[in-house]
Amino acid sequence: MSEDNGRMKGFPLATLRICRADWNVYFCTRNPKWAANHLRTQCHYGVECNSIEADPRFADVEHGNYQLRPNSPALQLGFQPLSVKPIPRNAFPFNEQSVYRS
Repeated sequence: MSEDNGRMKGFPLATLRICRADWNVYFCTRNPKWAANHLRTQCHYGVECNSIEADPRFADVEHGNYQLRPNSPALQLGFQPLSVKPIPRNAFPFNEQSVYRS
């Protein structure tokens, strides 16, 4: 498959409008207004209307611990925590360095 504007040719562009997405926490440290704008746009289409923009309050991001703190807004939305071990930030091919490279 070849790429076309960052997506694979032959595959439709995935959008939230074709799925049932809701009750999520969105947070963007790089652009704090992004999440609120995204949620407002999605809710206009009937998607993510109960989702919120908030810091998810992970235990220790710098050391790869993405467990939720007891005061996480995700828990207030009904998220059920998973039992996970700390994950190194470089464990995935898409990390901040590769996404935001100048």
